[in-house]
Amino acid sequence: GDPIYCKTWDKICETSRNECAKVYQRLQIELEEKGESFYKPYIASMIEELNGLVEDDKGARVIFIKGSQTPLMLVKSDGGFTYCTTDLAALWYRLNEEKAEWIIYVTDDGQA
Repeated sequence: GDPIYCKTWDKICETSRNECAKVYQRLQIELEEKGESFYKPYIASMIEELNGLVEDDKGARVIFIKGSQTPLMLVKSDGGFTYCTTDLAALWYRLNEEKAEWIIYVTDDGQA
């Protein structure tokens, strides 16, 4: 990408992290940041555990959710993963590897 946009993006990320760190400190929360790629090795295990719910749909692997017209796509027809897949793998990791007792997700409508 354009170097000026990349530099601006880096500054926005740095500022966001610094401001969030202040909130975490006040709440006495320790944060260990992991990128999306960290969770890739856990995707297969997560999908395997959801096996009874996962269906093939036009070459994709999806979960049809009651009351929703759009299925939850785990694996695209080209074999790629979605943000949802990574989010679920992260949840799987936190429950199975970190043995989390409490997990609270806060998102906006775009992530719902």
